[in-house]
Amino acid sequence: MTPLIAWKARNFEFSSQIGLRRQDQEKQIYLLNQNVLNAGPTPAEQSLITGRFANEGVKKILNQTYIDPSWPSQATNASAYNFYQNMYARSCRTCHVALVEGYNFGHYQNITPGSFVFYRAASPEIDVPITGLSQTEEFAATSHPHF
Repeated sequence: MTPLIAWKARNFEFSSQIGLRRQDQEKQIYLLNQNVLNAGPTPAEQSLITGRFANEGVKKILNQTYIDPSWPSQATNASAYNFYQNMYARSCRTCHVALVEGYNFGHYQNITPGSFVFYRAASPEIDVPITGLSQTEEFAATSHPHF
């Protein structure tokens, strides 16, 4: 079964016309994501969707800087935090949270600094590998174009 993938505002271009701006369309994006929640998403998709739409009274507000709680904060590990916000959240997260847990890089425990390279950081000692996968899965995952 092919999973539904969460909708994100960054995938759309919005008008500057009132009623068609991003902030005007947040409710519609929220409702699209409710369809994903009703279709049997992975636990990671559920967490992403509920985490990205914070309650503000009766209104749902889109939190575009949502980060999974398993990831370090900017204060504790700025490199990992910046990787999540600037690369993973922008280019990979929406699809990877719909995959089996070993490919869900939204959970920090699936990425461990220091061994098989997943992304190249500013210095080699910060390289992030994929963990919990067989060598075949690891090769396929790292060969997949993430950008």
